[in-house]
Amino acid sequence: MVASCSMVLLTAACGDPSGGRGEGSPGPGLGPSLGDAEGDDGEPTGSADADDGDDGDDADADDDADDDAGGRFDVGSADDGGVDDPEECAELVTDAVIGNQPADIIIAIDNSVSMANEIAGVQASMNAFSSQIAGAAVDPHVIMISGFEFDSDSGICVPPPLGSGLCPNADHNPPGYWRVDNWVGSHSALSRVVSHYPDYMPALRPTAATHVLVITDDDSDWTAQAFIDQFTALDPNFDDFVLHAIINGSGDVYEQLAMQTGGQVASITSNDFQAIFDELASGVVATASLACEYEIPLLPPGQEFEADQVNVEFSDGVGGTLAIGWVSDAAGCGAVANGWYYDDPLAPTSIVLCPQTCDSIQGYEEASVHVIFGCATVPAG
Repeated sequence: MVASCSMVLLTAACGDPSGGRGEGSPGPGLGPSLGDAEGDDGEPTGSADADDGDDGDDADADDDADDDAGGRFDVGSADDGGVDDPEECAELVTDAVIGNQPADIIIAIDNSVSMANEIAGVQASMNAFSSQIAGAAVDPHVIMISGFEFDSDSGICVPPPLGSGLCPNADHNPPGYWRVDNWVGSHSALSRVVSHYPDYMPALRPTAATHVLVITDDDSDWTAQAFIDQFTALDPNFDDFVLHAIINGSGDVYEQLAMQTGGQVASITSNDFQAIFDELASGVVATASLACEYEIPLLPPGQEFEADQVNVEFSDGVGGTLAIGWVSDAAGCGAVANGWYYDDPLAPTSIVLCPQTCDSIQGYEEASVHVIFGCATVPAG
């Protein structure tokens, strides 16, 4: 189930990086977990052993409560010295808007002469398809690989608002619509998706779900496994891609790929392309997950953004919290259990969770992400 997630901005006025916790203790929202901060007796705060007079009944009661609440992060809570402790930092808490779930949709369209009638229907439906996804809390980047009308009688040029309005010779309109101009043959859609990766790579987002859509009236000259091997080798984010196909009865490879990846298959002989795209949009929306890229909110008047004084924490909504450390860029995610990084280290506008962290926060009904300003950024470890 997709979480109903909120993002909370916490601005902190810290006298020192430790946030008043004492020597060697992490600041608010920092370290491997909020429950790992040590109390005066050296035991983790919130531990059943922290009170020497405890007979263990309270700990058992807490365990039962956790079981009743369902799954949660077993990493402490706000009562264990979390970011809401007024003794740590003076905080201003405001609501901030989380962006739609990102989905990168790579579309390869056959330009062979036999596709002329079908391409007209596809072209007429593209804007409605994009609008329908965007209206369902999904942030689409549509990547089109196909030839223009001057390349072939079966060329395509997408009009505004998805395209740029420069048809019939151009329709590139980043970031929401990315055009790769190349004629696609009857059997070459899959090879075009692989070979043009350098051309559309700038439109991809590390936390987006990846969908591939092939529209053709013929089959591929690649096997399904050959495409899976070569496509997933291009980008780690392609490992869980979903392929959809609008084909005729001869597209055995595309049917196999759709079955293996959980995609949808529709008949190209249908005259109602809007119905086909409606079904495809439903498939994209159904696989959307909790967004893992967050726009940096505006600070209150009188406070300035400092990129080295930002920390991130996730709350699962049932008492568990996860402190997430910083890494310098997406490449640094592979060396840590959990992490976040800036979209642009030199001019950051958003905070991006590492893929493994993004995966770990899915499925919580009342989850929230806290961005904490004012205390020295702590690296992931």
